[in-house]
Amino acid sequence: MGKYIPQSRLLDTSRAVPSFWQIETIPKPQPSRDISFAMPPPLLLLQDIDLTFGVTPLLSGAELAVAAGERVCLVGRNGSGKSTLLRIAAGLVQPDAGYRFAQPGATIHYLPQEPDLSGFTNTLSYVEAGFSAEAADGRPRALYLLKELGLSGEEDLAIPEPPSQLLRAVSLQTGSI
Repeated sequence: MGKYIPQSRLLDTSRAVPSFWQIETIPKPQPSRDISFAMPPPLLLLQDIDLTFGVTPLLSGAELAVAAGERVCLVGRNGSGKSTLLRIAAGLVQPDAGYRFAQPGATIHYLPQEPDLSGFTNTLSYVEAGFSAEAADGRPRALYLLKELGLSGEEDLAIPEPPSQLLRAVSLQTGSI
């Protein structure tokens, strides 16, 4: 319950501030959309991305900046545009409007939710395909990554339905920024 304060004890603030003082409200600074201040440019930058499928806007003013060493998590409802934004980031989809910048030399891959394993007989061939053809160290890197996951590279992908845990583990190694 509130405490009762007698009327005589209330402070009259109209007399507490001299009349020559001017009290003004300072406007709250608005956040700047300009990220060009003294920071190194991010590896990946998406600004004001718009994308419409048919007549339905999927993305409107979407923005994303990823710096070296950062990990990003997109959270949203099904159909809200998370995967589409990532495909735009990877350069697989062109937005209707907006700006996409990727640092020269940065490697950006898109990891699909359901990887297409057709044409791959084993985990090693799938992971090797994730490296560029010019990469001389593709096979050793693939073997190293598979070993880190506790896999040999000989796991069969030609079976009708490989275990989903195996698919995710192998796919994670081919998708990175």
